[in-house]
Amino acid sequence: MNVVIERLAAQTNTSIHEWSYIRENSIYENTQNGMTIYPHELKKYAA
Repeated sequence: MNVVIERLAAQTNTSIHEWSYIRENSIYENTQNGMTIYPHELKKYAA
């Protein structure tokens, strides 16, 4: 998960500290701006 969060932060020009993995919903969420990344979108953002 940490690698995914690092890649999301790099791709979106945000801090790794802004990202959380919400296990109940299986999503990654930026807690500062509300951006939500669903599992099927990971290739687009975290590649």
